[in-house]
Amino acid sequence: MYPNEAVQDVLPGQLIIPLYVVIDAPGPKPTHGEVIQSSVMALFSRLAQDPVVRDVVWASVMNLGSSLEVAKPLSPLGPVKGLTVAGGSQPTPLSAMWRDFHKVLNTDLDHIHTVKARAYPPIVVVMTTRQHSDSHHQARSEFETLLGSSTTPLHPRVIACGFEIDNTDALAHLAYPVEGERPGTWVNFTQPDVATTVSVVAQAIYGVVAPVGEQQGLTAPGVKEGVAQP
Repeated sequence: MYPNEAVQDVLPGQLIIPLYVVIDAPGPKPTHGEVIQSSVMALFSRLAQDPVVRDVVWASVMNLGSSLEVAKPLSPLGPVKGLTVAGGSQPTPLSAMWRDFHKVLNTDLDHIHTVKARAYPPIVVVMTTRQHSDSHHQARSEFETLLGSSTTPLHPRVIACGFEIDNTDALAHLAYPVEGERPGTWVNFTQPDVATTVSVVAQAIYGVVAPVGEQQGLTAPGVKEGVAQP
């Protein structure tokens, strides 16, 4: 079920960019989970202060445990309170994550169409403290089958954020699930803190939203910051 405010003040034809933040932080360093939790709440507050982002972005938060669970349903951008970071002890394969995400995305797109709005390709921010065990080839195949451009014009833009990940190749494969398609962004935080995390992720999101805002005739200083380089 979606909160009532999700259908308020939505105009026919309004453009909506779905933003999904996937939290994958069950690891042996609980402080990383605390940084991620605080960063997500601060990120949403920062984005909500930008009038262009606030007008076009709807946001959702998911926890990646034994499966992908929705902690905050997709709804208009605003502050997040009472967010809990949870995860399973065993890494969920990324291929399974993309299958679960595909189901959630389809439900959300149906909802967006129900309120007669228009959906833009979603942004998926994955915040992870671990390297997944499944082959990137398997995950890439699952992504391409379910979410690649040959399957849907709304294939996601991925922003992969690692927190002291040993092998950054895993982040690169996560950010670029299908070679030759829409480019992604990845970054590995070697000394994670909330301020840096929020700044980098917000800039990456601005880099996606800015061209959309310009197409809609919208401008705002924050949207001009560009994409953060990994």
